[in-house]
Amino acid sequence: MSQDYYPADPSSAPDTPQPDAPAEPDGSAEQHRGRLIEYEQANVITPMIQPPQPRLVVDGHKPRPGMEVALMPVTYIQQPEFWEIHVLGSPGALPSDGPGGPPGATQLPAEPPVATQLPAESTAYSVHLDLASCTGTIGIEVVGANQRERMVVYGPAAGTE
Repeated sequence: MSQDYYPADPSSAPDTPQPDAPAEPDGSAEQHRGRLIEYEQANVITPMIQPPQPRLVVDGHKPRPGMEVALMPVTYIQQPEFWEIHVLGSPGALPSDGPGGPPGATQLPAEPPVATQLPAESTAYSVHLDLASCTGTIGIEVVGANQRERMVVYGPAAGTE
């Protein structure tokens, strides 16, 4: 049930962009290739500091041990109600503006739960993303191969205090 993720193809874009439609790529379509992968849990955490700095934390198991996992926000022309963030996996490192994935994203080591029966080659992952520049007017929508989950995000980024 996995899907390949490619940014919008300029040749298939409508003549008039919709307000919440993803923006056309900046010519770097090759940079953002990956495959939607399954995730088990997604949470928005906000450290008890001012101003609020919400972060998305996504946990799951890699289909293959050497796979790199990243959270990739969709690019929009105008701020949508719920900003889509894709959970992507690739055989090697995903391109980035620096080490660790897209800006604001880092990968944390994680231990698989003891009670879970997993294939021998499965490896746990935990990735997180700073939501300062990728939150809709209401919140975010995490998109994986197995589920979509909307979450309300409170704070200046979402326009709610």
